[in-house]
Amino acid sequence: MKKKEPLIFIVEDDAFVNLMISSHLSDLGYSKVEVFGSGEEALVNRYKMPGIVVCDYHLSGDLDGSEVLKEIKAFNPDIHVIMLSGQEKMDVAVNSLKYGAYDYVVKGDGAIEKVGKLVQKADAFNSALKSNRWKRVFSAFMFNF
Repeated sequence: MKKKEPLIFIVEDDAFVNLMISSHLSDLGYSKVEVFGSGEEALVNRYKMPGIVVCDYHLSGDLDGSEVLKEIKAFNPDIHVIMLSGQEKMDVAVNSLKYGAYDYVVKGDGAIEKVGKLVQKADAFNSALKSNRWKRVFSAFMFNF
C-alpha cells in the first residue's frame, strides 16, 4: 500500500528559490507542491491543509514569515513549518522555533538539500503519527469486542 503524499506549500517571493525547492522536492518524489509568492496567498489557501510548509522569513507584502508561521500554527498546530532565511541572526532563528517552526534553515550552500531532508523527516514523522493513531483506534475497537 502506497503512503499518502503530503501537500507541501512553498512560501517564497523569489521565483528562482521557488523553482529550486520545488524541483528538488520533485526529485525526492513529492508531486503535491504548491508555490506562493506571498504570505497572504498561502494563508488564503491554508484550508487545503498542507502537511508541510516551507516559508521564507522575508516576504514581500504585508506579512513576514514569522507572521505567516504564527497564523499557520494557530490554524493547525500539526502543520510542520520549515523557516528559510538569508538571515543568520540567532534571535530570528530562536523566535521562529519559539513560535512553533519545525526547523530554521539559513539560505546558502546546501540549503535546498537541507530543506529536502527536513521535508522527508517531517513527512516520516507525520506518517508514523498517523499509523500509531490508527493502531490505537484499531486496538481500542478490538478490545471492546
